[in-house]
Amino acid sequence: MSATTAFGTEQPRGLVEDHNRLTKIIADSLEDAEESKKNRLLTRGSSTRREEQAAHLAWWPAVAINDGTDGFIPLDAVRTTIIEAVLGGLARDAEDLDHSKDVFLGDIRGDVVHLIDWYILREPRLAPALFGEICLDARVRFGLDPKDVGDLLRRSLHLDSGLDRQTLKALLGLALPPSAQSLDGRSPFQR
Repeated sequence: MSATTAFGTEQPRGLVEDHNRLTKIIADSLEDAEESKKNRLLTRGSSTRREEQAAHLAWWPAVAINDGTDGFIPLDAVRTTIIEAVLGGLARDAEDLDHSKDVFLGDIRGDVVHLIDWYILREPRLAPALFGEICLDARVRFGLDPKDVGDLLRRSLHLDSGLDRQTLKALLGLALPPSAQSLDGRSPFQR
């Protein structure tokens, strides 16, 4: 779940995506400033030079956004929000269960899946703990089998995630606890 930065280093894909977005915003602002000031404050430079300057200016804000310790976005709060959003949907489903063997849990909302993507792209090493906590809390709070919750996570991510299928397959294989894995090792939602 890494990508190459403009500086040629491997970093988490979320950080690289944020850096690329900020670089574009800053480069566009520099170009607008050059055009509007008619060379009074900034010297007219090539677009390559402008993009290089923008990449350097964008690096630390991108890192600050992605830093869970004191960044702009508190990753612990995002994690808690994800867990509670998933469990909120499970609470509604748990009320309707008749405790038969065939359990069908409704899909996780698309916006919550996108938040899961965002979190995973910035903290891929924490995905196992996130999924494990969802499975554990669903078991403790609602008596749901972790395998059923694992199937729900697989299905919802395959439906709405922006991550590619191969990454999802590898991520879910590594991140879901053993009790949430399919019995035959394959997800019924894989193609």
